[in-house]
Amino acid sequence: MNMFFSALFRYREKKSPDILGLYPERVHIEAMPERRYLWTSRIMVIMGVFSICITIMLAMAVYILLPQKKSTPAFYEVDNATSSLKRSAAAEVRGNPLSLLSEDLIGRYIKLRHEIPNSYADLIYRWDRSSEFFQLSTIGTYQQFIYKMDYNAIVNLIDQQVIRKIEIDWIKQLTNELWLAQFRTITTSKDFPDPQTGIWRAYLRVYYVDIKNDPDEEEGVRSFDYTFNPYGFRVKGYSLGYAGTPAASDHYMEIAKKVVEVKNDEE
Repeated sequence: MNMFFSALFRYREKKSPDILGLYPERVHIEAMPERRYLWTSRIMVIMGVFSICITIMLAMAVYILLPQKKSTPAFYEVDNATSSLKRSAAAEVRGNPLSLLSEDLIGRYIKLRHEIPNSYADLIYRWDRSSEFFQLSTIGTYQQFIYKMDYNAIVNLIDQQVIRKIEIDWIKQLTNELWLAQFRTITTSKDFPDPQTGIWRAYLRVYYVDIKNDPDEEEGVRSFDYTFNPYGFRVKGYSLGYAGTPAASDHYMEIAKKVVEVKNDEE
């Protein structure tokens, strides 16, 4: 170590013209042998500062990586609704019981609204003012549905033995009251025995009314039926859109693929 410091400061000591013993008149402070210890202390301080900085950086890195000491595998799949990757749902999840109840009632409501039974009597029982469909709808939603529906066309479909079944693909909650559902209509008839499938998406606005203070019942518009709707569930908004068929979806990604294919063919 002494040889190292001697070699480190040898050039300055030989170059200095000072003569020791005549301090302070003829002695240059840089020529004093004690000066090497001052340089050594400075070097040690610099090394100590760098050592502390490196230690702090390593400690921060360990602190950041500490939660990753345990790894959990995650599975991803393509979301058919948005054509993006999403994490696969766990086998068991904790959910709000009210959301699970709403999901089940929304599925029942969609089936009651769009399924076509095999007889006119079943159709009347399904859609009249004493039905479950009426109890699950607000007065405005029900009246709008009745206004747009063509009974004669439905009767003709029943006469032609047209049967429409509904299969729910998924139901998602977007906000507290807004829900999005995708379902399939499977239609068969006497002339077309092969089932024809269409994909539809519906936006629903739902809420729960106080069954003890139902405003519709107070106004005499309806009498509350606890058999069909014991929870006070109501659909106050319904919007339906066509999403294509299983073979050719009208999703924007499918349209983009078609546009790219056409451009490539033109080139």
